[in-house]
Amino acid sequence: MKKVVNGLQLFGKSLFAPILILPIIGLFIAFGNVFGNGNLAQYVPLMENPAIQNFGKFISSSAVSILQNLALVFAVGIPIGLAKKDKGYAALTGLVTFVISSTPCIRSLSFPSGWCLPRRCSFRDNRLYSMSRCSKWACSPEF
Repeated sequence: MKKVVNGLQLFGKSLFAPILILPIIGLFIAFGNVFGNGNLAQYVPLMENPAIQNFGKFISSSAVSILQNLALVFAVGIPIGLAKKDKGYAALTGLVTFVISSTPCIRSLSFPSGWCLPRRCSFRDNRLYSMSRCSKWACSPEF
């Protein structure tokens, strides 16, 4: 039982670094939105400067891109926290594992053109809803 508790504690400690990034990114998004907002120019004349507005938009979009890739941050951060030594190797392994495991998932979410699909299946918005009556296959270039 003690090994399980120690393992869970180690896993919790490894989550600390990726979770610590979240409030910092939130602050960057907030400051970027304040400086990039053109509506504040009527209250603060300094905000009329296009360089300040572009800088705010740059800060905000940079922080949002980190949030969009949050899975990657966790995929690299957790192995760093779990490794006792060779943390760089652990991070690289986490990155490679994330790329290898996410690529087939992303590719399988859409049907490329020319795939052979069941003929009597019901499709709505390129999503397969019913395969119970699928008996024949049709190669259709529409999908």
